[in-house]
Amino acid sequence: RGLIAQHPDEAFLYFNVACCESLAGQANEAVGHLRQAIERWDGFRELAAGDSDFDPIRGEPSFHALVEG
Repeated sequence: RGLIAQHPDEAFLYFNVACCESLAGQANEAVGHLRQAIERWDGFRELAAGDSDFDPIRGEPSFHALVEG
């Protein structure tokens, strides 16, 4: 997360952190960082929809709402 503080406009950093948080079962944190990634580049919405790193949280309503837009 230090890199996010140093480079707050780099969308891929938020996306990568969200992937790690999802795999760790941290759904709220993952959705929050994914939301920030999508705010910076909408293309992450589609990537997240097909990324297996998000399988652990795919059933979360907040994830579904975010990815479906």
